[in-house]
Amino acid sequence: MSAAAATRRVHVPRMDVVHAGPRITSVIGPVEVPSADVIRKRLSRMVVAGAHTRLGLQPSPSSNRWMYDPTFTPGVSTLERHDQPSDLLDPPALRGHDSSPLSVTTSGDYLRTDHDHGLGEIDFGLIVHAVILGSVDPTDPTIWARSRRSMSGVGTALVRTFGSDPRRAVALMRDLRSPRPAPPVFDGPTLPWTPHRSGAVSTATAATLDTVKSWRDRHATGVSMFAVNLAVWHRALAAEGITIDPVSTIPFDGRRYLAENRSPLGNFVAGLQFRLGDRPSPRTVHDQISTAARTGRPVANLALTCAKSRLARGGSFVPTTVAANPSAHIIFSHLGTVPRSGSIAWKRAGAPAFYVAHSDPAGPDGLTLTSAVVDGSLITTGSFHANVFDARSVARALDNAAQDPLQFLSAR
Repeated sequence: MSAAAATRRVHVPRMDVVHAGPRITSVIGPVEVPSADVIRKRLSRMVVAGAHTRLGLQPSPSSNRWMYDPTFTPGVSTLERHDQPSDLLDPPALRGHDSSPLSVTTSGDYLRTDHDHGLGEIDFGLIVHAVILGSVDPTDPTIWARSRRSMSGVGTALVRTFGSDPRRAVALMRDLRSPRPAPPVFDGPTLPWTPHRSGAVSTATAATLDTVKSWRDRHATGVSMFAVNLAVWHRALAAEGITIDPVSTIPFDGRRYLAENRSPLGNFVAGLQFRLGDRPSPRTVHDQISTAARTGRPVANLALTCAKSRLARGGSFVPTTVAANPSAHIIFSHLGTVPRSGSIAWKRAGAPAFYVAHSDPAGPDGLTLTSAVVDGSLITTGSFHANVFDARSVARALDNAAQDPLQFLSAR
């Protein structure tokens, strides 16, 4: 079969169209990094396994009929060893070159992947990493059993959430009638702006996490650790003089509303906005998150996002200006424990395990905090534009939150 005959267009869920364009970068190590040739062969096997693997799709922000090319071969490049693995997030040598649906870079004992957000979020990234490192065989059909369906799953989630318990619809309407964060209205002075993505990474050890859990058990019983950590990050950033928008976004994984045998590999996360104020308490954060999850608000958000995408025309808008005195609009994202299945053969004689996700910020004033539990530690990545927010201030805030979180957990 010729390449032209094999190439075809496939329908993708609207959520993938919404997210097409921005990039997600991951850095993993220290691990036994395969050769470039082995990486290409393993990923090529994933491509030819079918369009349901997502690899081989050419994302478009303006159409849900994407080209699938089974001959697609991800680029693999090599960089010299860096002093810190975080230096691989945005190395000058790769600026402007990450335009392929997926690209791979190796540097000593570290692996860097960069993919178009339209292909998927963390679930897609995790399986790509597993294929590269050889812990998953992409030709095994059981690997794709839970994600192979072409439909998004939004309709199923709506039926399972509201059809199985109509009281949720009543609770959702009650929740929606409560004051929602209004879209920011800005009419102040602006400055010319172009993107300058940057990242900062901090690690809280397992021992530090234990101290935070002990504080939670004594002072905030029943509150999730995510809510506690969110309050710490929020207060640490404010302590460094970073002005924070009172409205923040918290992503919810919609897969929790599907059956266990269904898990879309593409995008299935709802970003909900919450008014957290100037100094949110862990209890306040937890209560808002719990109410949203209990009423099914994330499912309603997914359905609304898909509906809006159907009415949209053209690609995404790229700002050219930024507020002269910007307030950080924070997205607080938690990946849970990674990897979620299988294992990674860490090189224990090397540095501590490093597994981070770094994404394009949502606009000039965007600041995305992405946390994950890796080998018992909590690693947090701040993604922002360094020509809007001072990189040293963001890095200090995350380091302070990781090294001494209790200082930000006063009774107030």
